[in-house]
Amino acid sequence: MLANKRLPTNLPKPDQALPIRPQSISRFRPLKLLSYFATVFCRYQWMRLQTRVNSHTAPFQLHWPIELLSHFWYTAAHMLAQRTDLLPTRLCTALNQLTDVGHAVPFEQIQTHLENQLGTALEQSFQQIDTPALRATSSLQYHRAYLRQEQTWVTLKLHKPHTHKIMQQDMALFQRLTNLFTYFAIRPELHWHSLNQHLQEHVRTFLDFKFEAATQQRLQKHLQSHPLYVADIFPAYLRQQVLVSEYIAAPSLADYHQHQQNTSNDLTPWLIENNIQPSKLSKRLFNAMHYQTLEMNLFPSQLHPENLLLLRDNRLAIIDGGATVSLDQTLVQHYTLFLRALAQQRYTSAAEYALLFIPSLPNLDVADCTAELIKLWRTWETQTHLDHRPYTEKSIRHLLQCMRALPEYPNTTPWAHVKVSIAWRNMDTSLQQLAPNMHPGRALKRYFQAATKRASELHLKQIKRTIPHNLAAMQQLPRQFSEYAFYQQLITHRQALTYQTRTHTSDAWIHALLRLFSGFLCLLFGYLGGAFLYQHSAHSAALLGPQITHWIQHVPTLNLSLWGLLLGGVALTLQRTLALNKRLAIRQHALPT
Repeated sequence: MLANKRLPTNLPKPDQALPIRPQSISRFRPLKLLSYFATVFCRYQWMRLQTRVNSHTAPFQLHWPIELLSHFWYTAAHMLAQRTDLLPTRLCTALNQLTDVGHAVPFEQIQTHLENQLGTALEQSFQQIDTPALRATSSLQYHRAYLRQEQTWVTLKLHKPHTHKIMQQDMALFQRLTNLFTYFAIRPELHWHSLNQHLQEHVRTFLDFKFEAATQQRLQKHLQSHPLYVADIFPAYLRQQVLVSEYIAAPSLADYHQHQQNTSNDLTPWLIENNIQPSKLSKRLFNAMHYQTLEMNLFPSQLHPENLLLLRDNRLAIIDGGATVSLDQTLVQHYTLFLRALAQQRYTSAAEYALLFIPSLPNLDVADCTAELIKLWRTWETQTHLDHRPYTEKSIRHLLQCMRALPEYPNTTPWAHVKVSIAWRNMDTSLQQLAPNMHPGRALKRYFQAATKRASELHLKQIKRTIPHNLAAMQQLPRQFSEYAFYQQLITHRQALTYQTRTHTSDAWIHALLRLFSGFLCLLFGYLGGAFLYQHSAHSAALLGPQITHWIQHVPTLNLSLWGLLLGGVALTLQRTLALNKRLAIRQHALPT
């Protein structure tokens, strides 16, 4: 539990009662969703047509029906919004601005649903439950409650009554849509089935709070040495659709930003009283997020201002672990090498590591791609020193999106990278409200310096316990020294594949020319064969017809031996050309594409 000395003084918060609406589920809901999506598509196409006619670029706005959409569609929209390399920028901006908000369900529905989950009456577990909801999203609702046995205030997080049925309904509809898009080859570069698999995995963990409780406890263990507190979980009350966590009476970052936007409120006395420095908080949040991503490989993807609380002495608290992400270890190593080279301004090495993000190397010029990447990164480095630019436009996530949008960079980024992009987008939103003038390049460099120091201290602590193993490990020093060379071999292999793809292109041209030449030889063989029949057969003129006879009667008269050599030479040349053409076709299929 969080010590009371860490709680700041109260920050005035306006009382805004959430709108209350009973939740119900309709069997016609999929039809309403399809109708809404068709309307959005028509509006967007009409806006594109107007842009072409008037040459005026207007922002595209989405008005989502709160009562119709679930958490599933918000997640799908946010994942699609990260694909600025494949989708129009205006559409991605509109999808990125969507916020998962919803109406509060009447407490009578919540009470029945909560008692069914806990298996007992609420009076046996809770001494008091505040009827007004603290927060509400499309699929979740939060209440403050007081535990009877533990005698402490807690936050009650639960799914709305029909959340499971609605999410299953939405997944089935999206499955049909992805099958339709795949069948008609609509934007096949988006890999709809892969997106559907990632969404199903996310929904599976979202519908069971036991996954969130387990990952939140792991986060709490990893962040003990960081000034980032994770709220405690009460396992005795944990159910599939109910999660009881510690209630922290502190203002959120969103509340702080709302007061900051109001010019009549001076927050300087409050910040001094609670020893809170926004610039220091931003550095700690940046370091903690990259520590969890690059070192622990377990990071929360919902570090937006609503889920971060401001504590005394420059500390933060996470009140909602939400979707916690873990990546493939190889991908984490690629990100570590790339970001380290970027922080050290080794842009040539960073360009080589950036090519490791591509799962399959298409036809591209590595030299041109590297030159464009280096040019982009140098421009980004210059713009990070501009204080008037928002942090979200000079962050590392924004740089990665600009990098993937380059025409020279292949747009084959897998959906696994989108998880990192969403987590960094929420972190960038929080950093924008804390320290909009933050320099991401310097912050990244400071993080890697601290990471190197932590690794050295950890090795020194382990030396005393691992002296017997160190002698055995000396035999594996060549393998450890060759780790960097291994990645260099991967880069060399990618460059070799690029050379092979160039050879593949040359073979394609030769293959096409040989096919044309083979067709010409076939026509020549038929022409000479017709001339041979015309000269040595009396009835050939009637067989060939007047037009063909007119074309072949100008061929000089030859004896049988010369005709045999001529026809045999053409037939042999045609046979050799077809054989060479077949070998080139086999070689083309053998080369990687």
